[in-house]
Amino acid sequence: MAYPTRSGDNFAFERYRQRFSDTIRDLAGSPERSYFPETVEQDSMTGAVVYLDSVGPKDPANVNDLTATNTMRGFESGAKDFSAYNAVMTPFMDTVYQRTLSTPQLIEWGHTFSEWEDLLDIIDPTNRITWAGMRSIFKARDQLFLNALSAQTVARVNGSSTNEVTPTSVSFPAEQQINSSQQDKFLISDISHAQRIFEENYVNDEQVMAIISPKTKQSLIDNNDRIMDYNFVTRSRAWFEEGTIPDIYGVVFLVSPLVPDDKVYFYTRSALIWNTSRGLNATLSKVPQIREGTQAYMRESVDCKRIDDLKVVQMTIQSSNLEGGKTRKVTSNQAA
Repeated sequence: MAYPTRSGDNFAFERYRQRFSDTIRDLAGSPERSYFPETVEQDSMTGAVVYLDSVGPKDPANVNDLTATNTMRGFESGAKDFSAYNAVMTPFMDTVYQRTLSTPQLIEWGHTFSEWEDLLDIIDPTNRITWAGMRSIFKARDQLFLNALSAQTVARVNGSSTNEVTPTSVSFPAEQQINSSQQDKFLISDISHAQRIFEENYVNDEQVMAIISPKTKQSLIDNNDRIMDYNFVTRSRAWFEEGTIPDIYGVVFLVSPLVPDDKVYFYTRSALIWNTSRGLNATLSKVPQIREGTQAYMRESVDCKRIDDLKVVQMTIQSSNLEGGKTRKVTSNQAA
C-alpha cells in the first residue's frame, strides 16, 4: 500500500489522525485514568513559571469589650482631632497571600511504526500499544502528584513580606511529620493520630484522604477484622458507576504502587493544586526518514504543588529492619 500523498491519500491520513485524537480523548476519561489530580483543586494558569496562590487571615480577629469601643458620640464630645476620629473608623484589616512557585512539567509519549497498516491498530481503543501509551501518561501524572505530596521543600513568596517577587525555599513543618505507633504496621491508631493533627489545625470542614502502597493496605486489613478490600478506592469501574466513595474511620484511602511501603500521605482537597498549562494533545505525524513511517505522539504540560502545609500529614512507618540485621525499638516520643 502506497504511503499517503498530498494529492491522493492525504485526506485518508487526516481521518486517521482525527480518529487517533478521538480515541485518546475517550481513553483519557476511562476508569483506569489517573484520578489523584481529581481529588485536589484545579487551575489552568499558563506561562514558563506561574504562582499558585493561597490566602489566610493576616490579622487575627480582635475581641474587645463593647463599652471600650470608641463611638462617634464620644468623638463629638472629645478632642475632635485626627487621632480620635481615626479611632472610631472601621480598622483597616487585610489578608496575606502565599504564592507557591510552579514550573509546568512536560509529559510526553510516542511510538513510531513503519507499516501503513499499523494505523488501523493505533486508532483502536483496545490496542495494546495505545493502552501502553495511555497507562504511561497516567503513571507520570500519579508520580507528579506524589512528588508534590512528599516534597520536603517548596518555593514560595509570602505576601506579608516586603519582597513579594523573589521566592524562598520553605521546609515542610516538622509538626506535620509523624511516625507509626508500631514497627512494620499501619494501624487504626495511626489514622486517629493523623486526624488529630488536622483537627488541631482547624481542618475539620474537608474530607481527609490518604494514599498508601499495596503493602500498607495489606497491613491495615491484616490488623483489623472490620476492614475489607472494598473499603479502599480502586480503579474499579464500580466506584465510578455507583458514585460512592468508601472511607475508613473518616479517611478515604487510595492505593498506588508508586508510594513507598514505609510512607502514608494524608491530605485534603485544598492542600494542593493541579495546574494544567496545556491539556493532553494526541496526533499522528509522518516520519520522512522512514518509508511509510508514522509516529503516534501525546503530550501535555501540567504541574502539581502543595500550597497549604497544614493540610498535609506525612507519616513514616517505622521499620524493624536496619543495616547489619539490627533492629530498632520505637519509643513513645518517636511515635508521637
